[in-house]
Amino acid sequence: MRGKTFRDQNKVVEETKSRNDYWKRRPSEIRGYQKAFYINGTDGSYVRVDYNLKDKKIRLYVEDASEGGIAYYSVISKGNIEVEKNLATGRSGNLSHKFQPLASLIATLPHKEVVSMFGDCYGISNAFKDIRDAVKRKKLEQTREKYFVEGKRAPLFGSFSSTKHLSWIDVIDVIIAAGAGFAIYKLSGSHYQPSGAVVAFLGIIAGGVDILMRKREPIFSKIILLLTSGAGLYIFGRFFD
Repeated sequence: MRGKTFRDQNKVVEETKSRNDYWKRRPSEIRGYQKAFYINGTDGSYVRVDYNLKDKKIRLYVEDASEGGIAYYSVISKGNIEVEKNLATGRSGNLSHKFQPLASLIATLPHKEVVSMFGDCYGISNAFKDIRDAVKRKKLEQTREKYFVEGKRAPLFGSFSSTKHLSWIDVIDVIIAAGAGFAIYKLSGSHYQPSGAVVAFLGIIAGGVDILMRKREPIFSKIILLLTSGAGLYIFGRFFD
């Protein structure tokens, strides 16, 4: 069976809809299993996963339309393959070549515990990690695009050079951090510790703003300046204030 018959992991990442819109759930009529997920391919292929959460048991069933609907199934218990069988011939044997191409599809099951019960079988756990990492990257990109859309609007704090040299916007970051530190110093009764903690914290925040809002590499010289200044004030306040 070819993976392109179904929605693959790239399709899943690109879409924002729930995975429930194509995996369907039903009670399992097979003894020893609680419920089942199933999906129909556009070519008539069929994939079904029956599961028992208590016993950590799964039955993976596939009808391959490219072979005239020949059915295969595998039983996995506690992460180990117990049975693999070709129902057309009744023979048991290694069927990894039939199930492994479906790893990216099966990894999109809308039940993480069911996916985890496959263990290392058929490369499904690796496919799940790939999808999870791709989704994280997609969410990060969407967060960036929320504040910056190239060619349509400027960054939140104006335009600047993308090189890793200090620019006027970095000078403003330092001034803001210094001003906040001075304000905390006055409000705390001329104590350096809280002032230093705020300056150091704003140094970390400045790096996050560079990445998420300004969509550029963080300026480490600015971050180090604020962190060391904040740490210095904090240490001075702790021992000499």
